[in-house]
Formats: sequence, C-alpha cells, structure tokens
Amino acid sequence: MNFKLKVLSLIAVVTVLVSVSCKKDNKQTVAPVTGCDTVNVTYSTVEPIFKNNCIVCHSPTGGASDLTSETAIKGSYTSLEIINSINHLSGGNRNMPRGGSKMSDCDIKKITIWLNNQAK
Repeated sequence: MNFKLKVLSLIAVVTVLVSVSCKKDNKQTVAPVTGCDTVNVTYSTVEPIFKNNCIVCHSPTGGASDLTSETAIKGSYTSLEIINSINHLSGGNRNMPRGGSKMSDCDIKKITIWLNNQAK
C-alpha cells in the first residue's frame, strides 16, 4: 500500500508540474518603444515616415497606389492592410517597404496610432 501511495503521489506531482509548465500564453506582448513620442500623433507626424519609406513606389508616377497625401492614404488601402504590410505580416511582396528593411518600431507605432485614430 505504501508503494502505491508513493507512485500516486509522484504521478500527481508530475501532472501538476507538467500542466503548470505547459501553460500556453497566447497574449502578444508589445515592448514599450522608448524615446518614441506618440502623444498627439497627426498626419504631420506620419507624413515624413510615408515620404521616407513609401513615396518611391506609392506616388502618382510610382506605379503603386498613391500615398502622397492624407486623402490618398485614406482612399488607397484599409488601415489593417497598411498595418499588416508595415509589420511584415502580409507575406512576400505585400511586406512594406518592398525590398527594404522593416520600418523602426517607433515609426510603425506612430502610423498604427494615426490610422487607428482615423477610424474613429
């Protein structure tokens, strides 16, 4: 009987340890971007980001949808399409800037805030 109690106790301990250690956390944590001013983000905040990263292709003469003005940006793509593209969540040629490095976390955060505020 003593042996059975030890085995059952061991099984119980192992079960608890496995269940605690295998807990899956689906939450995505976003690390704070230090030194990134995201207070009162407006179009004038994100305009230089679009100019530096997008206008080569996304202009009236660039061949892709125009992103040279606030009106053009709002009419070209949905906020989600832009956010997914600049976060490299769209895959392949949809990751922007195309052929370039991913934008800084700060620039992505500013664009995301601005686009989300436009949707309200």
